[in-house]
Amino acid sequence: MVAPPSEAVLAEIDAALDANTGQLGEVFRLLKEGAQNNREIVELGGAANEGAVWSIRRSLTAIREASLPTAPSVARQCASRTRSLLRTPSLSTDAVQYLNGLVEALDALTFDEDAQAQEVADLEDKSQKLEASIGDLAGIYVWSLPTFQRVPQKVDPDRYWFKIGKTVRSADGRIVEQVRQTGLPEDYVLFRVYVPPSGNVQEAEAQFHSTLVEFGHARTSGKYAGREWFATTLEALDKLAAILGYEIKKADGPKDPD
Repeated sequence: MVAPPSEAVLAEIDAALDANTGQLGEVFRLLKEGAQNNREIVELGGAANEGAVWSIRRSLTAIREASLPTAPSVARQCASRTRSLLRTPSLSTDAVQYLNGLVEALDALTFDEDAQAQEVADLEDKSQKLEASIGDLAGIYVWSLPTFQRVPQKVDPDRYWFKIGKTVRSADGRIVEQVRQTGLPEDYVLFRVYVPPSGNVQEAEAQFHSTLVEFGHARTSGKYAGREWFATTLEALDKLAAILGYEIKKADGPKDPD
């Protein structure tokens, strides 16, 4: 456990956040100016999407209150942003000691095997519920591996790797078949199924992929990596599906319950 910062240290941290030129500082300033919710912060330019805002706000809570998340993936994001704040020049010894202690606690949670196992179990439970609800619907499926949900895409830390492809059978049978073929070391986790209103599912997949590329979502290019992997966010995918008029079947992504 990490004790909350003293009033003097909190004042230093708030000053550092206010001077921060990244998204951490931008969201902090917008909240201080009275922004009411994540959508408003996105509209004001604080971050690219509501999921990113949620993550940044959770990091601010951890930094300012020593309130640790319970999910390892969230702890990793909080630790990364805390380290960035440690680069603020002229922090007092007390402030540096507090932030270093917070990073240590967050790192411990990030690599806690029991916490990781619980997070994976939660993801798998949501995936199974989604699979049970979709039956034999044809559509575009979105899945990933638990490890990929703890490791963001390198260029943009708010994007993660998702495999996006079509199925004309139940998502369960289609994905299990793919996992067996590729010999992946983890079970798949299903996050979304997007059901086109009508028409060819293959054409729908091509439209989905081309739109993602057009809007700058990185795509794997390796010979053996497969071309269905994209660095993106579930929120961005949902917005694209809504624009295309697809029905959205979802399993909630990894969120810390706090």
